[in-house]
Amino acid sequence: MKRLFKQTFLLALGLIILVAFAVYGWSHWISSTRVAFINYQAIELGQISKANDNPSIKVTQVRPRTSGRVERLRHDYGHGDGPST
Repeated sequence: MKRLFKQTFLLALGLIILVAFAVYGWSHWISSTRVAFINYQAIELGQISKANDNPSIKVTQVRPRTSGRVERLRHDYGHGDGPST
């Protein structure tokens, strides 16, 4: 009887862990589209963020010095208005 209880408990625990990883993976990697705007002015990004009515699209601003973060994003848009101060 104890062995059956132990097996059931371990199976349930494994399923809970599997579901937790699936939910984390979905919300972190699959569900949202992350868009990076490189070297955009704050006023432009403000207008873009206000116009974004889709909760699954995340808008981020990336400075040219930290453009290594862009590799993880789905879309990136560059703007050549010179170096930022």
